[in-house]
Amino acid sequence: MDPDDPVELREARVLVLPMERYRERIRAHFAVHGKAMRPHMVQAIEEMLSRPLPDFPVTYPISWGIPAPFPEVAGQSINPNAEPAGWSIYCAALSAERRGMALAADDELWLAEADTKVVYFLGFDNTYPFAIACVAMLLASDGRYLLPEEFITNEFYELDNAKFSTSRGHVVWGRDLVTEVPRDLVRFHLAATSPENQRTDFSRVALARVTSSRLVEPWNRVADTVDRCTGRGPLPVSERSRAAAARIVERFAACYELDCFSLTRAAETLTEQLGRLARWAVRPGEEGDFCHEADVVLRCAAPILIDLAGAALPETRIPVGRGATTVTPVTLPRLTGWAG
Repeated sequence: MDPDDPVELREARVLVLPMERYRERIRAHFAVHGKAMRPHMVQAIEEMLSRPLPDFPVTYPISWGIPAPFPEVAGQSINPNAEPAGWSIYCAALSAERRGMALAADDELWLAEADTKVVYFLGFDNTYPFAIACVAMLLASDGRYLLPEEFITNEFYELDNAKFSTSRGHVVWGRDLVTEVPRDLVRFHLAATSPENQRTDFSRVALARVTSSRLVEPWNRVADTVDRCTGRGPLPVSERSRAAAARIVERFAACYELDCFSLTRAAETLTEQLGRLARWAVRPGEEGDFCHEADVVLRCAAPILIDLAGAALPETRIPVGRGATTVTPVTLPRLTGWAG
């Protein structure tokens, strides 16, 4: 194909899903669910459902993609944007099996009677295929399958103030980045700069600067202070510190709950807590309180600082110690910075 060839319009017979048939049921679903949706997605859903929905193509007369197994459209392929419902069901089964679950069928976790809650995390540009077309396909199963209850979107994440483009080589692959930068630093920076409600930007310069000042330096100062307390436990924990720990847990928990899920606020909360601990001039008798609150902060930040928490807290399934009356300090690992 020559890119200079003129565009020629042709008619083709394809399989479609009659979306308008399901519009009112989709609207009714979102009237009850989707409380976690961010404002841009709420607006988009309302606009899409405010007018008749066009038929959605399930197959295309192209060779690229999964061959369509339907005799009516022999030689066509499945529209990739029509795949989310199917591969979500299949991927859930793969994930369950890898965790040791024995499933009777690939769609067991998605059946209407399953004890499952479906939540989608996606880019805003995938709103239509996931929140409209996918829901319509599941509705077309006549109640066999669950419907997604929550959708949490991100906006575009730019690279050096320009859109990522694999064709132009303007891209950073995560698998390559973590060979250069400690994974916890990458996770922290991506959380801190997550484009939750508007476009944000990634740059290596910012990655080095932000992780150094907000994570590596304060954490290592906290670890130094805890180290000076090791070998002296168990140390008493005051009522004031237990109350402080409860507030810390509440602040982190609010970031992780679906109704107001925000990794950006989780990273901000971690930054605030590390800064507070790093500035704490520990006086005699406060050692137990300091070590207790440092432990609670790390446990709450474990979804972001996965490697650090795994190394420092081998008993990661132990609940956060909000009610601890004593604490036994242990040597904490340090974070290694990255200069860019």
